Amino acid sequence: MPLLQDEKEAGAKEDQYEFEEGQNAISKMMHLIHNQNTDMWYTLMLKFKKIFLKGGPQRMKHTLPALIFGLFKLSSHIEQGLGGPLTGATDEDMQLIKVDQSKIFKSVHELILALQEPQPALSMKLYLQACQAINRISNYQACEDLAYEFASQALLIYQDDISDSDVKLNCITLICSTLFHLNCFSEENQATLIANAMSSCAQLLKKPAQCEAVIQASHLHNS
Repeated sequence: MPLLQDEKEAGAKEDQYEFEEGQNAISKMMHLIHNQNTDMWYTLMLKFKKIFLKGGPQRMKHTLPALIFGLFKLSSHIEQGLGGPLTGATDEDMQLIKVDQSKIFKSVHELILALQEPQPALSMKLYLQACQAINRISNYQACEDLAYEFASQALLIYQDDISDSDVKLNCITLICSTLFHLNCFSEENQATLIANAMSSCAQLLKKPAQCEAVIQASHLHNS
């Protein structure tokens, strides 16, 4: 059975344990991808992205998060000023794609969108992780619109796709905790996100959970 895409033959099935093991192996491999030339590194990641997006929802829930965190690692590498020239081939030979922080997080956005319908809770967490990754770069202003979109999407998923009351409390707690530590938003965007978070807290059905969430969200005014 192929590791990266579903078997084309109708009726083909795979043992669940073997399937999980195979996808975990692919995910681990993603964390080993590295190149001293950041353009080459990014180009390799895009090749995997193209393949993984054809893998189907059962594979993507394993492979796409690993690819996303690989892109976060590349972002951190660029932020630290690391990287070197390409050796052994020219840019023309390899048809490299020039990388920057904006391109990295646009790719991250595409990957999370592919997961959003089949895996809403996972997508919400990945959006919050992406916000934190942008918050760690010095020139975060260039990616502020993306960070705002990530935070807004996390709140939308919480409102529209999470139904269990206990899970909703955990999710809004995670959202508020993440927003508290972010400083990559303008004053206007920050105020809008805080207002949306407060409104989301007030919509919880159970009064004790509602009170707990509102108290946590109130700290955002001091962030």
